[in-house]
Parts: sequence; C-alpha cells; structure tokens
Amino acid sequence: MVDKDMALTFSVRNNRGVYALLLGSGVSKAAEIPTGWGVVEDLIEKVAEIEGVEPGDPFEWYEDEYGHPARYDELIEALADTKPERRVLLERYFEPTDEERENEVKTPTDAHKSIAWLMKKGYIRVVLTTNFDNLLESALRDIGVEPTVISTMEAADGAEPLAHVGPVVLKIHGDYKETNLRNTTEELSSYDEPMQELIDEVLNDYGLIICGWSGDTDQALRESILSSKDRRYSTYWTHRSEVSNLAEEIIEHRKGFRLEIEGASQFFSDLKENVRALEKAEDGAPLTREVIRERTKQYLPRNDRRIDLSELMKEETERVYGEVFDYSTLPLNEDVNDENVEQRVETYEQQVEKLVIATSISAYWENEVENPVSRDVLRSVSRLCSPPRPSRYNDAYDHLKKYPATRVFYGTGIAAVEAQNWGLVERLVNTEVQFSRIGRPASLELHPTTVCAHLGHGIRLNSSLLKKRLAENLREPLQDVIPDERRYKDAFSTFEFASDLLYVKENGDMMGSLPDAPRAVYDEGQFEQMTERYESGGGLQTLLDENLGEDVVPDLIEKFRNESTWFR
Repeated sequence: MVDKDMALTFSVRNNRGVYALLLGSGVSKAAEIPTGWGVVEDLIEKVAEIEGVEPGDPFEWYEDEYGHPARYDELIEALADTKPERRVLLERYFEPTDEERENEVKTPTDAHKSIAWLMKKGYIRVVLTTNFDNLLESALRDIGVEPTVISTMEAADGAEPLAHVGPVVLKIHGDYKETNLRNTTEELSSYDEPMQELIDEVLNDYGLIICGWSGDTDQALRESILSSKDRRYSTYWTHRSEVSNLAEEIIEHRKGFRLEIEGASQFFSDLKENVRALEKAEDGAPLTREVIRERTKQYLPRNDRRIDLSELMKEETERVYGEVFDYSTLPLNEDVNDENVEQRVETYEQQVEKLVIATSISAYWENEVENPVSRDVLRSVSRLCSPPRPSRYNDAYDHLKKYPATRVFYGTGIAAVEAQNWGLVERLVNTEVQFSRIGRPASLELHPTTVCAHLGHGIRLNSSLLKKRLAENLREPLQDVIPDERRYKDAFSTFEFASDLLYVKENGDMMGSLPDAPRAVYDEGQFEQMTERYESGGGLQTLLDENLGEDVVPDLIEKFRNESTWFR
C-alpha cells in the first residue's frame, strides 16, 4: 500500500520550499509550555488572589465579576504596570529556569530541532503558528539561522512577499513578548488586514503540513482555510486521535491526507531522517527498501522522470550484478554442502531484494503509466543473466548463481499476473538470456529446476524447496502491490503454473522429446483452479496457447496432474 509518510517525504524533498507548516500548541506540549488558555487561567487565579477570592471556575468567576470574558491584554495590565514588569510576569510561562533548562523543560524539543533543520536546508520556508513561545526561533538560532519573525500587525504590514524572504515564522496569534496575544473567541474571530493577507498567501501558494492544531477554536483561521481555493500542493493533517468534524471539513476541502502519529517530535524527526535518507540515496549512498519503493512509485507516472526511473533501475541492477558476481567473495568452487548452499542462497536473496521491489512495482503499474518500464525490467533480467565467466567453478554453484535473476523473474511475473499485464508476462518468459554462449528463453534458464540442476541428491535444497522458498520470501517485497494474502498465493500459483508448462516445452524441444515434468508446488486445490482458469479463457489461456499450441497444453496439464504435482 502507498505509505503516506513516505509520500510526504518525497513531496518535501522534491518540492523544496513549497510546503508550509501550520503548528498548534500540540507541538510545544512536550516542552511543557502552557497553552494560551492555560496562561489566561493562571492569570485569572492571580487576579482572584488579589481580590481575596478562590474561584471554582476561574473563567466563569471572571466574567461574572467583570461583565465580559477574560482578555489576555486586560489581565496583563491588571497585574503589571510597565513593560519590563509584564515581561517578567510572562517569562515564567515561556522561559526556562536554570533547573528547567537542565531538565530540558521549556526548551526546543526534537520537533522544533527537526523543523529548524528542514528550514535551514530550504525544504520548509514558512511556518504559520498559533503558538506564543519562541522555541522554534531558538532552535533555528542554535543552528545559525536567524528567522524573520512576524507577530504584529506592523510587522505584517511591512513584510515582503513570503517567497522572497528567508525562513519565516508567522505568529498569527502574537508573541508573548509583545503582550498582544489573541486568545478569546472574539479575538480569534478575525485578523487585522495585513496579517490576513499573509495568511491567505500561505494558504493559497503553499502546501500545508498541519501538526498540533485541532481547528476547533480558531474561527478566523479555520474560515481562511475553508475559503482558500488554490490547492496546487497537498495538505497533510497529522493527528494522534480521532479528528473532529471541523477538522474533517478542512481535510475534505483541501483534499488532504490524514497521518496518524504518536507525537510531534517523532513525526518531525522521522520526516527529517527520511529526507536525509533521500539526500544520501540521491548522492549515491545505498538505497533502503523503503526509499527505492517510493522513488520507483514517484518516477513511474511522470514522463519528466523517465530517465530517472531508467537510471534508478540500471544503477540498482549494476549494484546487484557487482555483488552477485564478485567471485572473490562468492567463489564458485567451494565445497557443495548444505551449510554453504544455504548461506549462498540467503546472500543472493538479500542482494537482490531491492531490485525485486523496483521491478515488481514497475510491472504492476506498467499499463497505468506512459513510461516504457518493461524495457528496463527486461534489461535487469538480461543483465543478471550475463555474468563474467569464472576461471574455476563447479557446476552446482555455476547454476545456483542464476538464482538472483530467478527472483527478479518470479517477482516481476507475479506482479504482472496480478495486474493482468499479460503482455509483459509474454515478453518476460520469452526474453532471451545468455548464461553461456547459447541464448535460451528465461522460462527455461531461470526455472528453479535449472537453478538446482547440479546440487546433487545429498543436498537438502532442490527445485521443489526452492519454489516454496520463492513463494515465502517474495511475499514481503511484493506486499506493496499485492497486500492480500489470498491474491498473492493465487498470482504466484498462476505464474508458477505457466512457467512450469513453458519450461517443459522448452526443455522438450532441446532434448528432442518430452522430458519429465518438474515438480509443481501448489496449495491444496490450487492446481485444479489453475486448470479451470486456463480452460475459461483470458490472458493465461492466450499465453499458453500461443507459446505451446492449444493442442499441446491439455496433454501437458494432464502430465503434471499424473506425474509431478504435489501439494504444500
């Protein structure tokens, strides 16, 4: 399935500077910074203390006492006469004491530090926040970045277009140092025109990543989002629990994606590390399975990334080729015993897994995109079938070295069967490969029976067990294109059924007779299902009839039924 977290990573990485963050109080929660309401509640209690009252509900008491809801600015004025006094009063909520700093309280969290890194690298240029604290600014300054902070109407009025400014922190509800905070329902019902214009610029020109903001109380901001019309880039709404109906309305309006997270720090840390992983991958460092999976899916539908997709496949194929056919580390003349064979097979599986992911995704989606992906897939198979000739070898390992290509062959074929991409299956089974001087079809040369042909009777691994191993070990690499277990088994058995019959035909042509059929490994009842599928017409019947002859296929099926088929 498509991983939205990884999709976001690619969006941020490949669209540098076009995503803005919308951050709410949830981002600073881990730093133990109080919310605006928390500050107001504490200030009311101080006013009540001066009045000699112990209110049950501070907000209700204040409104009854003064005839209107508590306002942040009024409370500040009531408790501190001068600006220095107000600063001292408020610092205790937002600035750490020495002890708190030592305990990392009211200091930048991993979320703030990761956001700062993304901003320094230019991936994020604008942060729109409802928070009053300076944690993000501190995190930026800690890594040598001086942000442009806009928190007042005056600053907003004189601001340049956001695209022309460096990292911007747009504090739409004010900064505690300015004592201009918006917190009440009335205050949050509208913005001054200069600030509103900047908000609209963000909402119309940037994609949005929303974190720590519920959307429940900020009426003006919510209405601004719902009135924005330009959605060139995606919106991602992160949440820890169920989102509210108001949030659902915003997500629907922006055609957004929901991302369930454990917390802001982990989310932004993961985003940072994933972007860094892409940077390293694009600089030539080894690709992870997740990165090659998402890069393949990203390049597939875009004609302007056709060359990138081809290069990705080529580079990964060459990496596999260099590892598989490095005879200094994988000599072909060592002792043939169960331990050595098992170790060799496991090494091959690890070496080729990422290539299997790329080729299977390409095979599955080929009919949905314009890029000629089958060419690159078939080139990968052919390349792994043209190894350098070793000076010394034994036949067992000389044949076993075909196994990496067999895994690509099977992985690609299974994905193509699931997508009903029978044209690619046709080209795949008939592509000519050349392990020796004589070219032979992949259906013959890469069949498990050929791979295990010289292992000998004393070795535990044989063609039947290798088929079972393929069925088990290809499950995870193909999880993305075939998430359903039943469908995976069905696609595997269909491709196995076809390749077995084609193997018999090709091997028979070479031997001048119809040889013994290889053992086919199916779930109970699966063989009969494959037979019925063939008889019902469609892609499988067309493939077999055109390659074997419609008068031959029934005899081959009967041969399998009587001589070779056994069940898991």
